[in-house]
This record gives sequence, C-alpha cells and structure tokens, in this order.
Amino acid sequence: MNDNIESFASQYTEVVTDCERFAYLPRDIDRQKESIKKLTELLESSVEVHKSVIAEKDEEAANQLLVFRCMADSIRYNLKMWIDLKREDWEKAWDALVDAQEKAKSARAAHDISKDCNVDSYLERLENIETNIFPPQNFNSPELIISKFSCSLCKQDYSECGHIAGKPYWGVFCQKVPEEIVKMRAAALVDNPKDKKARMTEHVTDDGMVRDQMTWEKREMDEDEAERYNDRSDEDFITQGVLMTASDNSGDFSNYMPD
Repeated sequence: MNDNIESFASQYTEVVTDCERFAYLPRDIDRQKESIKKLTELLESSVEVHKSVIAEKDEEAANQLLVFRCMADSIRYNLKMWIDLKREDWEKAWDALVDAQEKAKSARAAHDISKDCNVDSYLERLENIETNIFPPQNFNSPELIISKFSCSLCKQDYSECGHIAGKPYWGVFCQKVPEEIVKMRAAALVDNPKDKKARMTEHVTDDGMVRDQMTWEKREMDEDEAERYNDRSDEDFITQGVLMTASDNSGDFSNYMPD
C-alpha cells in the first residue's frame, strides 16, 4: 500500500472508530455534531493526500483513498440523519439516510479495499434503519428521452469518450451528465428505484384533504391545489411527489456543526 494511503488509513480508522459510536438515536446531539466536525476535517485533509498520490502517478492509491472518503462522508450523513430525526425533520432525515446508503455503495464500487471497511455489514445496518425506523415508501421512476450525455471527467460527448460511468478514475467517479433532455415520456411507481429520494410525498384523501406519506398527518388543500383538483372524480387517486433529484450532492453540514 502507498505510504500516504497507509498513513491516512490509520487516521481514518481512529476518527471513524471514535465517531461511529455516536450514530445512534439516544446519543447526545452535541457529540453527534462534534463527530460530524471531525469527519469533515478528515475529508478536508484527504484533499492533500489525493494531490500527493496523483503527483506520484498512483491511480490505485487514489481509488483506495476514494473508499475512505466515501465511507467518512457516509458516516457524516448517518449522524446527520439521527439529528434530523430528533428535530422531527422527517424529510431531511430520509434524504440523509439515502445519501448515507449511496456514499457507502460508492465506497464499495471504488476499490476492493472496501472489504476492509466492513461496507457490506454497514450497508445492512442502514437497510435495517430504513425498514424499522421509516414507514414504507412509494418510489417514482421517470422515463426520460435524453438525446445527449456528456462525461463528467473529460466533458466530451459520453458516446465518444473512453470513460465508463460508475467507474473510478484517479480517485473520482465517472458520471453520465444529461445535456439534452428531449421530454419525459412517463412516470411509474417502482419497488426498487435508482433514486430513493424520488418518492411519493403526499396524496389526496377521499374527504378532500392532503395526507403526508411520511407522517400520515392530514392538512387542508391550499388554493392552488383546490383549484387544480376541483374536477377530480371519486375514482381518481391523486398523488404529489418528487420525480428526480440531482446526483451531485455535495452536502451542506453548516447547521450540524458544534455551536
């Protein structure tokens, strides 16, 4: 293993071991915030490590570093989720859980060294949280017609460059970036979505109220909704939700740092 990566791996293990013990609901919020700060500082320090291994022309080391960065970020979102739950900010808590899952999956895809980080057992724990803490969700999947994609790495037309979406290159994942969306052909409810943030958030009840899918609370329709759904029939089932979200989530943790 590259000396820079070996040194960072030791630092990662020390910080993560200290922070993961606070990724539980009863843990004190101040300690959870302090853990988020430590993980943020770890991620900031990884920038120079990445520059060093790039200068050494060691791509494998860069991809190994990506594993640690993704896992540290995942644990940040894990901690954020518990804080959001305590604040009863259910939507943000759900999004944080999804981000934690996605970051851990990215760690697994970055390099085989992820096996040493117990990523699979960690992901299983997150899946258990999804099943046992949150109510079942109805997920959306849009069918889009996209005429052109660009590559996130070289910025060229994706069909003409040699990079492969989802594969790490020098510590960074390649992504297909939609450039020309022609239209949305349809949308469907699915059990296994690509994006768990794309979900049904509300539905109109038989008595003309709007029910929150997460809390199951009901509210009165606002004026726009009342006008929009005025002509609905008794057979219509009307839902509102998120169809798609941005995949380049950088994360704002400013409200989750120690006071």
